[in-house]
Amino acid sequence: MSTAIWKALAEAAPLLSVDLDGVLAHLTEVSLAVVNSHFGTDFTSDQIRHYWLSEAIGVEPAAYLDTWFKSGSHYADLPADPVGVAVVRQAKREGREVWIASDRPADALPFSAQWLRRHGVPYDRLLMRPGIKDEIAKSERHVVFLDDDPFKAQDLIGPTTELVLIRRPWTNIAERDGLRIVDTWGQVCDALGVGYPSLSDLVNTRID
Repeated sequence: MSTAIWKALAEAAPLLSVDLDGVLAHLTEVSLAVVNSHFGTDFTSDQIRHYWLSEAIGVEPAAYLDTWFKSGSHYADLPADPVGVAVVRQAKREGREVWIASDRPADALPFSAQWLRRHGVPYDRLLMRPGIKDEIAKSERHVVFLDDDPFKAQDLIGPTTELVLIRRPWTNIAERDGLRIVDTWGQVCDALGVGYPSLSDLVNTRID
């Protein structure tokens, strides 16, 4: 297939809006490790049945986590999901437009940009503040969101927007029009219309 045809297909494809925490970065696992270390608890991610950790671990540990993350610098040190990183690389290799959109506080943006550079995650725009995904959904562009927050199904699905939701222990909703729930990165690729990453992408991804 010619380069011109590939370019035309990429331009016709929907914008990909990719979340960070729970998708590319392992925030829940790190958060629980911090809580366990400080409080002597033994929480594991497969025990969590609520997207909001405060409902799963209690008010005091949640308040401690909130304080811990307020500096923003901790976001720079989160471990990455190497396959998720490889999927984003593959999407960009195919000419897709990729935005990294996160509800992290706006002051976490420089640390998040540092994290993305460190892990070699390519993107076209980095957007960060609470509610930013809702703004993208209202832009009237054709957008496919990749997220792990089931509450996003209330706001991000519309006539021109779709949500691909990575199944987690706290996923408590069912598929419907505009919502696809996936269990593997291969299913993510299929849902996004992206080819499977190459082995070289995987073996050259940083290990944390």
